[in-house]
Amino acid sequence: MKDVVSDSTDTRNESKLRPQEASAPKISQRGISAMQGKVPPVDAPKLNHRESRDVEVRSARHLKTPAVNDRENTNKMKAYEHKLQGEMGEESMRKLGAESLNDYKNNFPVYDFISKDEVASVKTHMPSEEYKTSHLSNYAHDFRVAMGTTVAKKGVYDGKTSTSFAADALNQLSQRPEGWERISPGRMEAKIKEKATLRIPSDHVEPVQNYVRRAALRYPERYGFDHLPDNEELNQLTNRIKPLPINSKQIQDRVQARVQGLTQSMSL
Repeated sequence: MKDVVSDSTDTRNESKLRPQEASAPKISQRGISAMQGKVPPVDAPKLNHRESRDVEVRSARHLKTPAVNDRENTNKMKAYEHKLQGEMGEESMRKLGAESLNDYKNNFPVYDFISKDEVASVKTHMPSEEYKTSHLSNYAHDFRVAMGTTVAKKGVYDGKTSTSFAADALNQLSQRPEGWERISPGRMEAKIKEKATLRIPSDHVEPVQNYVRRAALRYPERYGFDHLPDNEELNQLTNRIKPLPINSKQIQDRVQARVQGLTQSMSL
């Protein structure tokens, strides 16, 4: 869930576009299909109690110090909600048999999970009442970052693409994930570009794909094209936006229940 590359100007411009409504465990055949984006598992179950509790404990670290005023308390609660929804998205990804890159290197840049066939950036933006399409432009930005078609504008990665510094991080591992062991350092970035995906709540996939399709036609260079892409190229591009085995309602319901419980306990 890292955000180390920024192209806020591009994102603001794209916000003008409006969408049409529109060791690793064994993987089941359904899991393999889901990893490939062929089976959007909209009806997948929520995390079980143990998994949810584990997420809650880790996310609650954001609230370990008391707020000094109402505004700070509101900000801390928002941070907690965002952290919790992100953690739930990441935990659901484990159900597909993917490995967390944070298990190999703390704060691994950009990408969150990896398998033989995919290196995935996991995002869980939610629509807001005030800015109803901002989550779509945010996802589009995240997608460009994952594809390596934009560069970092600040920090230690200034001027570099996500695929290049993620390749450096993978090359430096003493033990690499399965399927990535024999890739030479010189080929690592190309392999990441080939396998990179964006994983998002299953019900967000189609609207985001539609948004990115229109954005790529309007700004093809931002999505790695030096020409106006045809339908086949657009399909290949947007098929890399894949579903998590959880939808936004499942995430929001669980977050709301946890926040309500936390608020009640704080008021006692």
